[in-house]
Amino acid sequence: MVVNPFLIQQITPQSHYRALADQLNRYRAETGSSMRNISAMTGNPAEIGARRAAAFESNAADYLSSIPRADRYIRETTGVDDPYAASRSSAQSYLDLNKRLSEEAERDVSVYQEPSEYDEEFSWAELPTPGKKRKRKAGQRLS
Repeated sequence: MVVNPFLIQQITPQSHYRALADQLNRYRAETGSSMRNISAMTGNPAEIGARRAAAFESNAADYLSSIPRADRYIRETTGVDDPYAASRSSAQSYLDLNKRLSEEAERDVSVYQEPSEYDEEFSWAELPTPGKKRKRKAGQRLS
């Protein structure tokens, strides 16, 4: 016996759709609770970004401070005033960029808003309005 799947869809009780909608709402509530717990432990995305930007800024400052300065011995032996000037200039511009990004990240923390809960309702789980029947044309299936 071949079962027409369209007929099975037509005789599915409305209570099954409501149960599915309730289950999806429970999943959403549990997921939201888990995400709030994670945010409480690690911070929201803006705070994580600000910490990361601060770490990059610190690394850039460390690199800049590690570049040696030309002393009298280097000047006398190489004849160049400061062979590390280009490296120091590049490191300084990298530090300036990271300072700016860190400041922007700190501003983002102050304006960050947690996403709101889901607003979507499961309209497919509601009963149709009584008295309204859809008409179909010849050969058209109701969906």
